[in-house]
Amino acid sequence: MSPDPSSSSAAPIPPQEAARRAAAYLQSVVPTADAIRVEETELDENDPIWRITLSYVPRDEPFATRIYKLFYVDAPTGNIRAMRMREG
Repeated sequence: MSPDPSSSSAAPIPPQEAARRAAAYLQSVVPTADAIRVEETELDENDPIWRITLSYVPRDEPFATRIYKLFYVDAPTGNIRAMRMREG
């Protein structure tokens, strides 16, 4: 019997790599994102998903407040699964 491909036993990528991938994804979909900061990292052991919160200031709005985004990063592969709004 072959293993279930949907269940991965691979070690999770480090949080720094998950945050780097989330930031790269953010810049690809919001090219005006400036001053990107990592706010939170959390590994969900049950899924396994990295929850990465990033914040940024829109480059074209100099007096704007920071915008927060929550990213779900697949821990074994590093693929971005979702990006959502997050209250700051």
